[in-house]
Amino acid sequence: MSNPRRIFVSVTATLAIAPWLARAQATQSAATLQLGTTTVRIPTPEGFVETSNRAPDVYAMAIAYSGSDTRILAHFVRAEDLNQFEKGKKFIFREFSLALTPRRAESLVVTQAQFDKLRAGTVAMQSQLASKLKPGIAAEVARVSKAVSTAAGSTIKVAVGEIVPVSIDRNDSKVLSYTILVTAGVSEAGGTNTQNLVAGATYCFISGKVIMLNAYRMFRSPRDLQINREMQANWIAGLYAANS
Repeated sequence: MSNPRRIFVSVTATLAIAPWLARAQATQSAATLQLGTTTVRIPTPEGFVETSNRAPDVYAMAIAYSGSDTRILAHFVRAEDLNQFEKGKKFIFREFSLALTPRRAESLVVTQAQFDKLRAGTVAMQSQLASKLKPGIAAEVARVSKAVSTAAGSTIKVAVGEIVPVSIDRNDSKVLSYTILVTAGVSEAGGTNTQNLVAGATYCFISGKVIMLNAYRMFRSPRDLQINREMQANWIAGLYAANS
């Protein structure tokens, strides 16, 4: 039987570099969070489960993978995958999602001009994404490897391979959303597990706050790109509906 923890670690390895209107979907629930003096509601994507209460061990591992300059607000996995994990059966987390916020801006009121500058800088970086991220990746991956090893109680080494920008999916005054492909892997005593992932990254501007919605899916065919984009578009719409 596959080691559930190792599979989970492998699939979430890309969290090390994560920091860097469609029809509104039905949602299971929405968590109410306080960011400075602003209240923000984060909806649960349809078919997903938020792990902080249901699966604290899974949530703890996600926290270990979080970037040093962002704070995880919520972590979601597919309900059927979590059921398999809880039963100790052979499984894989095929998809997972994160809501985050930049730590440095959490207590600040971000202006439209500042959000527009963030959008412009992020779009400009896409053509040289791998080279721009490379200087900071080594230190971040080393930090994450140490944090994950501590959380798991064993020596784990995280690796981030090729990063390929795919598309800018939405870019307007409220939202910047883009898709990349990432090769990520984890090595520990049981061997090495490497996965190709679709990573959808979104910056949402709501009530003077920047909310980041990141969605990840195993990449096996171009269809996975479209599925991940559709999930992102629905989640974005749900976020704005929950905060209207």
